Amino acid sequence: EENEESILAVKETYGKVVEYKGDVIAAYYFSTSCGHTTDVEYVWPGGTEMPFLKGKLLAAGEESESVISNQKTGLYNDLSKEENFRSFILDKEFNTYDSGFNWYRWKVTIDADDIRENINEKLAARYNANPQFIETLVSGKPHDKDAVYESKPVETVGDIADITVATRGTGGIVYELIIQGTEKTVKVRTEYNIRTLLAPRNATVYRSDEKGVDNLSLLPSAFFFIEQNKENGRLKSVTLTGGGYGHGVGLSQNGVKSMADAGKKYDEIISYFYKGTELGFIYP
Repeated sequence: EENEESILAVKETYGKVVEYKGDVIAAYYFSTSCGHTTDVEYVWPGGTEMPFLKGKLLAAGEESESVISNQKTGLYNDLSKEENFRSFILDKEFNTYDSGFNWYRWKVTIDADDIRENINEKLAARYNANPQFIETLVSGKPHDKDAVYESKPVETVGDIADITVATRGTGGIVYELIIQGTEKTVKVRTEYNIRTLLAPRNATVYRSDEKGVDNLSLLPSAFFFIEQNKENGRLKSVTLTGGGYGHGVGLSQNGVKSMADAGKKYDEIISYFYKGTELGFIYP
């Protein structure tokens, strides 16, 4: 509820805004990071690169104080590589500002039949919303360099045969996902499309605190790796192991809480997440 401290906070920050080179920024934020944020252009369709919305490793404690000397930190600064990202997600010792929160890590196993039904319901709508970000394979093999994908109306891929990460962006976010079906193969781009088509609507997502969460309409984030579970050569389910909750661009709200609890001031926190920005004042 409203109280003296909240009223004072509003009064003391009256007119203050975050600026980059004199312009008020789009200060994107989200709930919880996987320990690394991503660049804005990997999330929103047609996103333009912005210097103050670049992904960064949110190393805390000893890791943040010895970035150069810490071998793990060196590896984890580039999570676009599959092996680095997997190692980072599974590392229980490396400390980041979000490490203590429930959505920092999560895991879910989704039946291939559930994925097929979800895709059949949502694929056409996602294509119609952004045709350039859902392409169908028209020639070649799915992962070959000379494979040709085209943007064309699609409603189903048939039974799910294979799901693989094609490209990761900054921080390990899945930017391109290839879904092979018995009828068609599609390449899906952007985290929202990926989180929508892999929504665990009939599966339980287990968080760091081991609590199960049901009925999610979106995958918690697009920071995950895939393990395939097959039976007699047929894909039965996929296990997604990931981290974070939300799109992953800009400021992590729970990361901010950790920094504030550690005694860091708001101006220091803002400049940490929005590199190169300054606090400005918008009123005469």
